[in-house]
Parts: sequence; structure tokens; C-alpha cells
Amino acid sequence: MCTTPRWSKNALCFLRCSTSVYHLINNIFVVESRETRMDTIALHTEFFVDLCDAAAALRAVQSVAAHWKGMGTWDGVHPETAGLNITCELRVTKCDSGWMSPHGGSKDKMSIHFTLANYPAQAAQVVDELQRVLEPFRARPHWGKLFSMEHEQLKSLYPKMEAFRELCRSHDPDGVFTNPWTKRVLNL
Repeated sequence: MCTTPRWSKNALCFLRCSTSVYHLINNIFVVESRETRMDTIALHTEFFVDLCDAAAALRAVQSVAAHWKGMGTWDGVHPETAGLNITCELRVTKCDSGWMSPHGGSKDKMSIHFTLANYPAQAAQVVDELQRVLEPFRARPHWGKLFSMEHEQLKSLYPKMEAFRELCRSHDPDGVFTNPWTKRVLNL
């Protein structure tokens, strides 16, 4: 049975990212941030896990994030010194009943978000690593951010995907609103 985790500093100490340091004080996250020019940031990825799995999922993320090039090397001026990981953000969302919602289901979710510098090839590797370590937690991707899951893998995470596809086909029988991404990811 899933229960809401009790957070400890030990469970969250890895969240020292290159732009932010997260602290847990009286069960509230406090963040110390540096000013970051947004024109140097281009890529985002985010995955949602059941809140009761959050501590284990964060430990899994830490196991891969620890080796990402450039962690903590930004000089505050030159974008090339920022390295790949700009920031990590965590948030909790209530579950909902949306067919294709990453918050869908009967359990509240923890979002694990990374903002990455504009290095597409390295960002793709990070996304693949995150997906691999989060797979045991049935992590759902944010639809508008980077992920590389294919239709078959996503279908197992979204029980109502076939009903959604049928609804899409009934409203767009000629596929006017489809594109290569919707064909690959949603099989529309």
C-alpha cells in the first residue's frame, strides 16, 4: 500500500542543482536561487510519479544526475560554463480523472522537472536516463516537454488512451490535426 512519504533531509540532499539549493525546513521546501538569463535556457523535461513513490524515485534520479557534466560550474556570466542542468523543480499535484492527464489516477503525484541548457544531444541522453530510472515508478511525461517514449510504452501508462484515440478520430476523421509527433506518440 502506498502512503505519503515523510521527507527527510537525507532523502532530498541531492537536490543541489547548478542553479538552486533546496532545503526542507519544517516540512516546507525553501529554495535559494541564482538569477538565470532565460535566453540561455531552452530545454525542459518533466515526469510525474505517484507521491508515495517519490522518495525512491528521487533517489533513482540522483543516481544518474550525479554524473551530469557541468553540475555547479556556472560562473554567473558565460552561458557555456553553466553545464547541462540549469535547475530541478519538484511539485506535488492532486490526482485527477483526465484520460491523458499526467496526474491521472487515484494517487497524488510528485513532479520532477529539469531545465536543461541548450545542448540538444546531451539533453536527449538525460531524458533517456531519466525515463530509464523512472520506468519502475510508471512515470508519466509532461506532454509539452522533452520525452522519448513511444506509443506502446505510453499506452501502458494511460489506460484510456484507446478511448482518447477513438475520440480524436471521430472529431478529426481525415487527420487534419495530426502531425508526425501525434502519429508516433499517440498513434493517430
